[in-house]
Amino acid sequence: LLKSSNQGGINNVDWNLYDLRYKIHIYDENGTNVIKRLDTCVNNANAFTKQTRLLAGKTYTFVVWADFVTKGTTVDLHYNTNDLANISIKAAAASYVINDESRDAYVVTKKETITASSISLTLKRPFAKVRVITEDLADVYTLADPATAVKTIKLSYENVIHNKFNALTGAVDNSDGYKPENI
Repeated sequence: LLKSSNQGGINNVDWNLYDLRYKIHIYDENGTNVIKRLDTCVNNANAFTKQTRLLAGKTYTFVVWADFVTKGTTVDLHYNTNDLANISIKAAAASYVINDESRDAYVVTKKETITASSISLTLKRPFAKVRVITEDLADVYTLADPATAVKTIKLSYENVIHNKFNALTGAVDNSDGYKPENI
């Protein structure tokens, strides 16, 4: 079953294998101290509500990171997320598989003064997604000799790939010189 990769993990992961984990960190107004951590896993891509008590009239910085974890766990799968100000890629370059939708992640950072009983946050992808488009895909699957069918596509990268992300500021980093040969 082929799915459109432009829909990302939300629509393409196998929900029998993965849960969507939300890490919600509420910082003080300046984003220097974590006031609360609210982590949760869900087994669908629907909107959800998380409740906590905050002081009306006070300003907080909300950071929400969402990624996929192995079903039934909360353990980091593809990213080290202990510190949302220093998220890094967990797996070695050799483990990358094209269109592995479980690598999709989502983030939002928003400074908000509490004036109402609820706030809404919309998450977006923090990383670019490489998408290979072919116009002869039908031919690949209908070849008489499956041994000659395309099974692997390697992309060589000449530039450095940023492998660290600060969800609090939106900054990317590559201070450790991460440069995979193939992704």
